[in-house]
Amino acid sequence: MAVIKDSKEAEEKKTGSVEAIAEPAAGTFEEVECAKARLFHSKKEAFDIWGIKNHLLFIAGTIAALCVSASLPFITRVEDPQALVVPAQLVSMEALKEGKITDIFVKEGEAVKRGQVIARIVDSQDEREITKVKGESKLAQARLHVLDAKRIYSLERYEEDKRLLEKKVISRDEFQKTELSFRTLEEEREILKAELQALGEKLLGLDQEKNEGVVTAPISGNVISDIQEKYGTFVTKGEFLLTLASPEQRLEFFLAEEDYGRVDVGHPAKIKFYPFPTKTFRGRVVALKHYAEPVDKHGFKKNFIKVSIDLEDFPKGIRNGMTAKVRIKGRPVSLLNGIQRRIG
Repeated sequence: MAVIKDSKEAEEKKTGSVEAIAEPAAGTFEEVECAKARLFHSKKEAFDIWGIKNHLLFIAGTIAALCVSASLPFITRVEDPQALVVPAQLVSMEALKEGKITDIFVKEGEAVKRGQVIARIVDSQDEREITKVKGESKLAQARLHVLDAKRIYSLERYEEDKRLLEKKVISRDEFQKTELSFRTLEEEREILKAELQALGEKLLGLDQEKNEGVVTAPISGNVISDIQEKYGTFVTKGEFLLTLASPEQRLEFFLAEEDYGRVDVGHPAKIKFYPFPTKTFRGRVVALKHYAEPVDKHGFKKNFIKVSIDLEDFPKGIRNGMTAKVRIKGRPVSLLNGIQRRIG
């Protein structure tokens, strides 16, 4: 019977201890402080087991690994989410002479071919000068015809008097009068010929100036300026007339000054146009401007370098002025070098 009693007491103690663990009773302030002290000492013992030295080695190793990874060149991408679609070639045309725009043969947005006449500029003073020179040239030509007719008679008389002088039929004084008359006529003809040549050269120069008033397209492309509004107006030499854009397109974006040297001609690029979010197009850097431009971004002015990209297959329907996301595989730099470039 004593054995049974002892087993029951042990079971009751065991059950009581489980209930005490499962539902701890609220203790006094001293008991709570003792529990905190026991917990602190248990954590301290666990820390001491691994060792302070190992903790320090782990921290130092972590810092060293971060420093090494920060100095490794693994950042290769140069991105711009707002690359601009532009014509591959833009030509701003200026007036080569002053005058009035009397004719315009194209409209804004119209496609033109190279050499096509776009407009005509006429200077009334040039027109009057051309008319005057043409009149003087005709008059000089008529005078020359008269002198040519006189020369035939004068030459015959000169040769006849020369034979008579040889036969001593006439005196030398009479022959010298005939010779002087012939030589004078020849000089008049030469002067008139020189005058005609000068008038011809002047007329040629005036015609060239007149031709400068004929505005022709230097490239094939589209007119992107409203030149119609200039009809009938007076323009000066060098004044802007219109802009032609080639049908070929390319992308341009501004490379931050701190990334200069990471991108060069020939580097491959991946492009995504916002109207085609699922397609990736391939291109290549074809040009970098030889100078930096100050650009205002987010209220701050920074220097940027314009980069041009040609695509292998430019998608149809993309208009000039649209934007695209460009990603270039450039020269790799480390994280530390990238930070230094921006804060250096």
